[in-house]
Amino acid sequence: MTNLYELKALVENTDHETLQNFVVDLLSEDENLVMRLRLLSNNELTAEDFDQYKRKYQAIVNPNVEKGSFVPYSKARRMERGLNDFLNDEVTGLVQNKYYEEAFDITKLIFLRINKLRIEDAGGVVSDIMDEIFRVWQAILNNGPKSMAVTLFRWIISRHASLGDATDTDEYLEFLLDNFREPNQMERKLQIAGQQIELLESGEAHAGSDLERWAAFYLELAEQMDDSERMEQFIKSHLNLFEVRRFAVDRHISNREYDAAIELLKAGREIPHKPHGLNKQYTLQLKELYKMKKDRAAYIEELWLLITEYDVNNLEPFNELKAEYSEAEWLEKRGEIFRNLPEYALLGEYFRNEGMEG
Repeated sequence: MTNLYELKALVENTDHETLQNFVVDLLSEDENLVMRLRLLSNNELTAEDFDQYKRKYQAIVNPNVEKGSFVPYSKARRMERGLNDFLNDEVTGLVQNKYYEEAFDITKLIFLRINKLRIEDAGGVVSDIMDEIFRVWQAILNNGPKSMAVTLFRWIISRHASLGDATDTDEYLEFLLDNFREPNQMERKLQIAGQQIELLESGEAHAGSDLERWAAFYLELAEQMDDSERMEQFIKSHLNLFEVRRFAVDRHISNREYDAAIELLKAGREIPHKPHGLNKQYTLQLKELYKMKKDRAAYIEELWLLITEYDVNNLEPFNELKAEYSEAEWLEKRGEIFRNLPEYALLGEYFRNEGMEG
């Protein structure tokens, strides 16, 4: 392959007329090159140019779509590479040349199309494409006029109830949190969050993790707005949600309201059918809070729960408990622990830790 130095030398050694004719011939055969040259030379793009952008994105997507809007993994990877190059080069070029509205229009088309396809996604294909779309939107917000921020906000917030399988709800909500900080926009985001939570709670839509996400979003918004009254009201009526309990606990701890945090954690541990790992998380927090309050008996009790129930086979709490006893006391406590470990405990690891091998 000819290297860059050789290419530069070739161009420099070619007379102007020959070079000009060569470029014209190339441009006449490829509309994409025409658009790229117009951008590079700061020439104004035409309506036909923008139609060409749309046709190019369709030419990347359409050949990979099979019957029933299905995109198999092998074609999905090819589509991802094509779209990401298109977004990173052509669409980003539009943003750099201040064609903000046109860049947004093209990304909207891609966003809507991707969310309508059934993409076999075993390797993060969809998330990579969506990451690029959000990156372009961020570039428009960072560089465009205030009017574009209004345009983006209205359209993006309008998608909240119909994101589609391709859009990561966490990424969508994070984008809304990080941007659109005008007072009326903040109020609108909070209103939309409240409506979405009501919808998910009503049973008209599948709740699950989406309800937890929107609840966390609501509280983070209220915190950004420094609206303590709304936060407290929402927490009081939604403590059944684990994200709300987490937020409330963190808030109590940051305010040094340790007893209130302890009560929430203890009550949370009693809730049945929790996501895996929450009891361990609650117990770790309780352990640290009791340690901070110098409540040795409660601190030891939480360590005991970690060792025998919530964090079995982790030697860290085991050794932390060991440090609370004299050597003679520990021999008795250690035997008690071994008798209370569940069947799946790896006793050999504990024995090695205690120098009891062989």
